[in-house]
Amino acid sequence: MALGASAAARRLTPPLLTSSLRTTVLVAVHNSTTHGDDDDVARRRRQLYTPRCLLSSGPLSPKIPQTTREALIAQTKAKVAKVEAKKMLMVNARRDKMRRHKRKREAQECSITEAERDARRARDAQATAWLEEVYALDAGLSSQREVLSPRLRIAIDLVYDSTSSLYSSLGRQLGCAYGLMRKASRVDLIPSVHLTCAKGEVMEALAKNGGNAWRMHRHAASVFDVFPNKERLIYLTPDSPDILEEIDPSKVYVIGGLVDRVVLKNKSYSRAATHGVATARLPLKEFFSKQGTKGQKHMSNMALAVDRVIQILMKKYEVDDWDEALSAVFPGAVAMVGRGVGEEGVNKNDASN
Repeated sequence: MALGASAAARRLTPPLLTSSLRTTVLVAVHNSTTHGDDDDVARRRRQLYTPRCLLSSGPLSPKIPQTTREALIAQTKAKVAKVEAKKMLMVNARRDKMRRHKRKREAQECSITEAERDARRARDAQATAWLEEVYALDAGLSSQREVLSPRLRIAIDLVYDSTSSLYSSLGRQLGCAYGLMRKASRVDLIPSVHLTCAKGEVMEALAKNGGNAWRMHRHAASVFDVFPNKERLIYLTPDSPDILEEIDPSKVYVIGGLVDRVVLKNKSYSRAATHGVATARLPLKEFFSKQGTKGQKHMSNMALAVDRVIQILMKKYEVDDWDEALSAVFPGAVAMVGRGVGEEGVNKNDASN
């Protein structure tokens, strides 16, 4: 009987495991010597031995219950459906806005008189002639001449990689910028705009937005090759430590062709620093800090588009005053002043004493 008990104990005692993969060696200690303790020994062995010590490829991933798996799938489908619904709402809102704009334009067409229609045709013809004149000034830029005529020159750097949807947004922004050029009150206020790295998908997106008719110079080369004299270049970037004080007609102001749906920190600044080009930023923080809470609220939600930067440069070149130029471009951020009392409720006559 003793021999049978010791044999049973040896049979139920777990073997000693050794592993070169640094697995933990677990040894079960059995004190029972009777066959009646077999169930308890088996239970203790299941507790002590885990699959981790039997596998060399690592721990097993926990098995997800079927109910939890179905809940996760349903949750993922709900999130995807929510995103798709939001996209569809944005698309429908854009379409409704375009329809309203079209109906408004058609209503204006029906309401104007023949004399007003003739005057508008005359203005369009004048704007076209002015744009052709400005466009011809830099027609020989490929010869890399050093002397440039006094004029505001803007270069759009299209080197940044993007997606087709962002290229479409960039095309709409440049279309708005071209509309601003057509609305200039004088020919000397129309900037000479150069599109650099203009090739591939970005040009296809611009063509879909009417870019083939824009009187903007197109260069397949980089902006640093189109304007090899780097002393003429000033790269506008919000990350620059220097503030743009004045508009110098002898300089070429470079704007990165980025769509700021997601702010890319130091993207354009690092590109300019790599090529040894001077940088500058618009004095937006200084302007909005003087506008009180309205300016702070406007600045916190602001991401400048390419057409807005061009509009600011054109207005500053026209009036030669930053406060006046930025107030005209951002009228909603200007603090209202009435009866000598500012937005913060401070009487300006008392504040000056």
